[in-house]
Amino acid sequence: MAYQIKKAERITEDLELLGDDNSVALTIHVDIDVDRIARDYRMAMLHLTETQKAAKNGDPEALTQYGEAIVQAYELVFGVENTQRILAYFDGKTTDMVLQTMPFLYDVIEPAVYRAVQSKRKVIANNLRLSRSQRRRLGLL
Repeated sequence: MAYQIKKAERITEDLELLGDDNSVALTIHVDIDVDRIARDYRMAMLHLTETQKAAKNGDPEALTQYGEAIVQAYELVFGVENTQRILAYFDGKTTDMVLQTMPFLYDVIEPAVYRAVQSKRKVIANNLRLSRSQRRRLGLL
């Protein structure tokens, strides 16, 4: 039996943004190395949640920080150039952008990041020969 090694998971998707006539107005090609963004993605989403809670009171400073957190999270996932293209498509309206594109992050990106993290945990547990209780603490059992 050969020793098997698996490459890190990649997400390769096309995000199609439709025009008024329901034809494709903009296609964003997404090619992400999940292992590369896993830690930063989690931090960006936590920061986004914190700034969203702070922005609920309507404070202009908090709203600005929330908008910046949105752009930072999108730049992590889509890259700077594609984020600018998406913002231009939505005429700079981050609220519309989030309402329309956040399901892509929640339905495609987040599950892939979760799978990558779980996979890394399993590999580490196997390599270190962790006990059952140690594996339980890592959430593997």
